[in-house]
Amino acid sequence: MSGCNCDHTATSLSRNSDNARRRVLWIVLAINVLLFAGEFGAGWWADSSALQADSLDSLGDALVYALSLWVIGGSLRQRSGAVFLKRSGQ
Repeated sequence: MSGCNCDHTATSLSRNSDNARRRVLWIVLAINVLLFAGEFGAGWWADSSALQADSLDSLGDALVYALSLWVIGGSLRQRSGAVFLKRSGQ
């Protein structure tokens, strides 16, 4: 098994999936930030606390996606810390 290059293959596959995860997370982060801005602005304009409250939910989702982006490719300690942080917000 020593000459199979398994470690190199596993590392490159992990890097490729990390890039795909980052791309998806950036997209959903942008969507949630835009939802937050649009709903909060509409709620402010219409004096609707329901729209403003829903916009804060989108902001919370965006913060979770930002945290996920921060720890992708990080150490196991960073990722497990992020899991505990995410779970404490539920």
